[in-house]
Order: sequence, then structure tokens, then C-alpha cells
Amino acid sequence: MLQDATTGARIVLEPDLPAHAYEQLLAYDLSSVRRGPLHYDRYSSWWRSELDEAGL
Repeated sequence: MLQDATTGARIVLEPDLPAHAYEQLLAYDLSSVRRGPLHYDRYSSWWRSELDEAGL
């Protein structure tokens, strides 16, 4: 688990993430994460926060 010092967003980093996942993460607007944690969804090939999506 990684936590951004500026936004407080928590990010789950798995050891075998593809290189493009890290490239996407560097461009991700972490200020949009409200509840987190943010994780990489391999099915959709994108970073997401299920709690934010559910509106919880």
C-alpha cells in the first residue's frame, strides 16, 4: 500500500503490475479519489476505486 502525501489517496501496488499500469498511475489525478483505495483492475486495464464508484 502506498499513500500519496499531497492527497492522502491510498494506492494498492501489486508486485506483478504491467508497465503500462505504472504509466497510467503517473498520469492519474489522485485528487479525484475520495475514499479509495485505488487499485489496478486487470480486466479493464485501468486504475479504479470501487468505493468511490459505489458512492459509499
